[in-house]
Amino acid sequence: MIKEDVNTGPSETSASSNVRQKKKATKMKKKVKYKSRKINKDMWLDNVDVMELLNISASTLARRRKSGQIPYVELGGKNYYPREFFEKSMVAKMKNKHLIEKK
Repeated sequence: MIKEDVNTGPSETSASSNVRQKKKATKMKKKVKYKSRKINKDMWLDNVDVMELLNISASTLARRRKSGQIPYVELGGKNYYPREFFEKSMVAKMKNKHLIEKK
């Protein structure tokens, strides 16, 4: 049933507007859940970051990931790598690492 309002035009009954409000609330909850899953970029690297850091191709990265040379976590179909692993391994390979190591 549609009621005519002189100022705003046709409006819906309260039952159908309640249904719309519930749908909006459900969508809002889903968005909030999605936002809470975002990865912390300070702690994790994605595929592109690691490929640039190591100067390797996507297939080499996949091969190293599969062999267990590089630790990773898969979230939502995307791979993430712990930044700390790369920082430690890069420092270990440096010749002058004593200059930057914390005592």
